[in-house]
Amino acid sequence: MGRCEIGGFLLADEVLTIELEVSSNSIAHARELAFPLINAWQLEAEIRRHPLRGFRFAFWKADVNGVVADRAEHPPEPLEQQKEDEGALIFTASVYPPPPQTRFMANIRSAWVRYRMAAIATDIGEPIQSAAYYALTIAEQNAGGRRNAASVYQVDLAILHKLGELTSPRGSEITARKAAGSTASPLTREEVHWIDSAIRWLFLHYGAVEAGYLPDPITMDDLPELP
Repeated sequence: MGRCEIGGFLLADEVLTIELEVSSNSIAHARELAFPLINAWQLEAEIRRHPLRGFRFAFWKADVNGVVADRAEHPPEPLEQQKEDEGALIFTASVYPPPPQTRFMANIRSAWVRYRMAAIATDIGEPIQSAAYYALTIAEQNAGGRRNAASVYQVDLAILHKLGELTSPRGSEITARKAAGSTASPLTREEVHWIDSAIRWLFLHYGAVEAGYLPDPITMDDLPELP
């Protein structure tokens, strides 16, 4: 059984059982206590691109002993490899994502949802530049500036500067976050990939710090090369 700040937990036979160590006088309160762990589990799987990143826990039951049980809505199946007519490969995961090493505040959760939607709907939704820049500003606001954010979240300052450079003036007349005259230009595919990698690392470091530990520093060498 794993341990976390609210008690012990065990994921077995498609059911996550959480044994609370703190008293709870209602099911609603028990679920509120369990929410940070459950949310971080789901969110971290998305950020890390786990094969089963779309899984969700659905509340099942609770009892007077402080136990909260959540049944997985999408249990994993044996590992399979299939090939569609178009030639695309489909992999089915055989295990759940591991327990999270993160916790996420409400503003970080909202920022991730915003970025995820921008990354998915690249042609019809919010530009990826503005969603990524918003995530960067959260780090700066939480830490008291960009330089402090680099220290607090263990992210090379050069990464944050580059992220700001790619997400502020860059883009077309439709997608750019700022009007930058003749300097504005659409992002290349490599730059979009770099932004995505950097933002995912940044969110993981947000969550690690919120969970109470200092993550290993990330440098430019940990990210894809830019032209």
